[in-house]
Amino acid sequence: MALSRQEVLKGALALLDEVGLDALTMRRLADALDVQAGAIYYHFKDKQELLDAMSDGLLAGVMEPAPAGEWDEVLAELSRRLVARLTSHRDAARLATSALTPGPHGLAAAEEMMRALRRARLSKNARLWGASVLGYYILGYATDVQATEAAKARGMTAIAASLRAQLDAEQHRELLAMTEGATTLEHMMSPRELKRRFEFGLALILGGLKAQAGATPKAKAKAKARHKPRRRR
Repeated sequence: MALSRQEVLKGALALLDEVGLDALTMRRLADALDVQAGAIYYHFKDKQELLDAMSDGLLAGVMEPAPAGEWDEVLAELSRRLVARLTSHRDAARLATSALTPGPHGLAAAEEMMRALRRARLSKNARLWGASVLGYYILGYATDVQATEAAKARGMTAIAASLRAQLDAEQHRELLAMTEGATTLEHMMSPRELKRRFEFGLALILGGLKAQAGATPKAKAKAKARHKPRRRR
């Protein structure tokens, strides 16, 4: 029985977890699925098309259920969901950056983000730029998390010792202060601290977007109307 497109994608993501993005090839995928390479090329004309589909497949169901609440709450929830998906497989963040053509799941998430920003009454440029900033942050954070996981696999004690050996007491006082006491490198790279760091940055971005929303001509006119003194009859 011939492999379906979904079976190929499922096998590709499993292979990604096993060997990583750099070692994932069409031939290796065919071997893992115990089929001829032609069975893969029947569904995907080349590796780039496969990577595009894998990247979009990571986001399947990301909009279920649809995020609810005020526009900033929708953006926050969507950002958290996207981070969760981009850290759900080995090298998934790098996979996302290698994709060239968006798929239906990625487009649905982008559309929801733009709808939320429109509700904020931001200008067209501010909506585009705001979505870009959020996208950069989400992808950057997910990449950092996966790089941290790779570092932990190499041994955090050795990495921490190597870092401290490069820090000079006179030239790097602030950096040294960040690794003293309870704030060790291991502590800073713990899942709990990484999550707190993400929420801190997300709040900064959303706070900036709220400030932009309040600075639009429509928002200023609305605020002025609210505070305009009423005439006495």
